[in-house]
Amino acid sequence: MGNWSGVLRKALSWLSTGYPILKERAMSQYELLKELDLITPVSNAIRAEKILIDKTRSKLVYKTTKESEMPWVLIRKDPSRDCNRWLGIYFNYYRIIPSKCFGCMKIVFRPNNLEECFAVEEVQQDMGMYSKYGMEQREFCPHLYGAFWYVPMGANLARAQQLHGEVKKALETKLNREVKLILKRACTEMELGYGDSTTWGDFPPQDQVRYEHLLDSTYEAYDEKQAQQTPMEQATIRRRMIEYAWKNGDETYKLFTNSKPLFPASHDYSNDSPLEGL
Repeated sequence: MGNWSGVLRKALSWLSTGYPILKERAMSQYELLKELDLITPVSNAIRAEKILIDKTRSKLVYKTTKESEMPWVLIRKDPSRDCNRWLGIYFNYYRIIPSKCFGCMKIVFRPNNLEECFAVEEVQQDMGMYSKYGMEQREFCPHLYGAFWYVPMGANLARAQQLHGEVKKALETKLNREVKLILKRACTEMELGYGDSTTWGDFPPQDQVRYEHLLDSTYEAYDEKQAQQTPMEQATIRRRMIEYAWKNGDETYKLFTNSKPLFPASHDYSNDSPLEGL
């Protein structure tokens, strides 16, 4: 690698927990510094103040999404899943599939309309699993709504398939129809970026594990609390869901407005008698 100059040692001094296996790797000083440059990939987020630089501790601090602005009603949030960090930072900016996501399984159902969405909430409340439902606003998902049940982290495929069957049975009983739902691995964004998840293997490569160690030791959330979504926040999202249904032509919104439209329609003059003087 060449001599470790005092300048380079100073550049590495911010790594409070160290960075494993540095000298054993055949890297130039430039290659190493490029790998350790965590700021350039998130420079736009820093400018937008979504990520802050804590100069006193050499930390990068990310702001989480305000839960009242989410499209999802979180019935029960899993404190062991740090999706703001894993998807929001590690994947979106550094383009890696985080180690934890290799073992993340979820059950996905697509409600037909708003009426089914609110029925799904009752199923999720009754089952007690980590789950959410709401508005599907990602441009690569051709659905209006989504509902998700999260398999406990560390559960094997057989257990995940068992839970899939239990969710399917509960939904069919509640909705009184046959339903289709899938058991998937990690986030759709990751499959779009890296292909079919069956090709990923069971674990990430060792170089990535080392890189995640660097990210984990550098990043922290602005608010580390893992509180559940409040009823007040959920009420806001449900209201927005009714407006979303109206906007997207889902007539079942009227079940929640006493059959009244949210807004009056414009008067249609196409069949009116001509008015005198016009």
